[in-house]
Amino acid sequence: VGAAGCAGDPAGVAPPATGAPPAPTVVDARPLDGARVALSWPAVRGATRYEVLYAYARALDPTRARRAVVAAHAPAGETERDTLALARPGRSLALAVRARDARGARSALSSPVVLDVPGSRVVVSCVALDGSPLRGVAVELAAARVSARATDAAGVARFDDVAAGAAVVRIDASPWHRVIAPLAIAGDTSVAWTMVPVETLPSGAFASVLSGVMSASADVGTDGVLRRWRRRPVDVFVPDDTSAAGVDYGAEARAAVARWNARTGLALFRRVAAPPDTGVVLHYDPPENMGGRNGFMTPTLDAQGYPLRADIHVVDTFTDRERLFRVFLHELGHAIRLRHLPAGFIMFAGQPLPPDITDDEVSIVRLHEALPNGVDLSDYRLRIGE
Repeated sequence: VGAAGCAGDPAGVAPPATGAPPAPTVVDARPLDGARVALSWPAVRGATRYEVLYAYARALDPTRARRAVVAAHAPAGETERDTLALARPGRSLALAVRARDARGARSALSSPVVLDVPGSRVVVSCVALDGSPLRGVAVELAAARVSARATDAAGVARFDDVAAGAAVVRIDASPWHRVIAPLAIAGDTSVAWTMVPVETLPSGAFASVLSGVMSASADVGTDGVLRRWRRRPVDVFVPDDTSAAGVDYGAEARAAVARWNARTGLALFRRVAAPPDTGVVLHYDPPENMGGRNGFMTPTLDAQGYPLRADIHVVDTFTDRERLFRVFLHELGHAIRLRHLPAGFIMFAGQPLPPDITDDEVSIVRLHEALPNGVDLSDYRLRIGE
């Protein structure tokens, strides 16, 4: 039977009116799980409904208690039984029952009953970037009380009898970035984190490779969630064209696609024979369509914010093959969702661009691709020692 809750009820301490029903006597009260409790009492003559006053404590103050109202079902002389969704995992529950008749007259309260509701089980899993379980990782769960466990051979730490409400998970173990994440406990809960090793970048431009991913990746939204292409490799259509100056645009674009794959050691791109519905399409445009730019990329995202299409536009008047190749590298970097970076990177917003993708960019892209798609990176402490 459901229960309607409301705020404290001052009438709980008022003496019963003359002719009011007698007070019920609770004969059974027990938690069924982390949400429901079973109650029973002898039905009260003349009662049309019952009020259950309750509080998440070991004592009941009727002036501050919540209230649930249930209809009377059993006739006098029989037992009234109700199942109410009043419990919270891991919390004490104090309650008492009173009867109401058709006139609205209330009985006195029954003697209070205090229940200890069992808490929830929280399972925390820790895996490496390749998905393998990590054993011996220290996990702390701070809820109503603070508990600490180490992950077992399956990469799992289990916490039993956890109270409902807000909690914080802390995972702190070398050589990985620390994880500090909020958790709302409303029942049995399973969560998992991919542990990211702490690695520095050769240039020192970022505090760590993970910090570089957070700074360089346009896939990381304002909510900290990584949303990259749903499928790898990404299809790329490279049209054939030769400029008026004799520069083979198709050849330079194909070389840039191959260079991203070779430099990172990943299958980032796959050339296709026709423009894909989902993927990257290159366009060679006249200067009047470029607004003074050498190149730009226009992204299209799906309803959840994941990349759906990238249209790369490059001005069709290049006379320098090497410079064109670098611009293709730059725009393809945008297609895999890299933002602009400082001077010296292929993702630099200005000129000149370096001759190749830098070691920093290789490390950033490799970690970007190794992380689970949809991971919330705001849970990770980005700086070494943070």
